[in-house]
Amino acid sequence: MKHFRFSIFFTVVCLALSAYWGFTHGPEAGVSTMLKALTITAILAVMEVSLSFDNAVVNASVLRNWDPFWKMIFLT
Repeated sequence: MKHFRFSIFFTVVCLALSAYWGFTHGPEAGVSTMLKALTITAILAVMEVSLSFDNAVVNASVLRNWDPFWKMIFLT
């Protein structure tokens, strides 16, 4: 858990900023706007993680068949 301490802290701060922004902005600022902003932020965060993981899996499967020279060029 120690390894993920900064990531968890950063996620909580970003969600708090999203909640604050939703609570203070918009024509209907308040709790409902805050919940909408939090929902959108959470959905986008989950999509980012899942798409990044998918991209890593695809890259690993493609790189498996490459020459070591081209692997090094791709990874640097």
